[in-house]
Amino acid sequence: MDEDYFRHLKLLHDERNSLLYWYPKIKDIAPTPKTKWVEGDIIGATIRANADAALPRGMYPKIRKIAREFGYPVFIRTDIDSDKHNYKNTCFVESEDKLLGNIMEMLANIIAFKELYPRAICVREYVELDWKFKAFWGELPIAPEVRVMIRNHEIERWFFYWVEDAIKMPSVSNWRELLAEMRQIAEDEQDKFLSIAERVAKVFDGYWSVDFARTRKGNWILIDMALGEVSWTPEDTKKKSRKNLFSSLLEGSEGDSNGKV
Repeated sequence: MDEDYFRHLKLLHDERNSLLYWYPKIKDIAPTPKTKWVEGDIIGATIRANADAALPRGMYPKIRKIAREFGYPVFIRTDIDSDKHNYKNTCFVESEDKLLGNIMEMLANIIAFKELYPRAICVREYVELDWKFKAFWGELPIAPEVRVMIRNHEIERWFFYWVEDAIKMPSVSNWRELLAEMRQIAEDEQDKFLSIAERVAKVFDGYWSVDFARTRKGNWILIDMALGEVSWTPEDTKKKSRKNLFSSLLEGSEGDSNGKV
């Protein structure tokens, strides 16, 4: 394996990809779902339990308390990933009786399959997105979403998040037309999310992806961030190298996980 691959792998596990790093920096300057989290030695607990995933003792009651405070439904994720394609079984929690099961399914997929190492479970206020159809095995709502790439405090480019080649198992036959409509909405409203991205860019050094989604009320909210070097781009969908497989793991439309909220 070449030097670039190992550099890429190191960046993938960089702690700056964690919500615990970027969320405190943006929560007061960008519209974003209210979020609280519980930290714990999830990997250590998983190893000790000899299981696909486990939570440290005492962690779940704290998560449950936050979910009750927010009120159901809630959106859950780890600090680095949400396993969004398995939406109804992982990140979207409709009621308390599904909370623990969804957390464990999410963790198992993130730890055992993706080989990522979360250190917190995050509970997010559920904000309904302006979705037009559902896709993937987890019936993920597909809404207008964009990714803005920022570098050294400036916007470099943006693109519509959902490419046709990434959509699997759509719930309706006219999904391509609906996707085109959503793409046009993003084009027409780009000033709204780019103005937010400009504020965000000012407080981050280096190269980043900043993800936005349109809510049912017509507002654009910031839903995720990651280092740009390990963030999915449309070009990655057509590439099959191992490097690009790892690139897609951080909330990329083909590789991973939101309804990122």
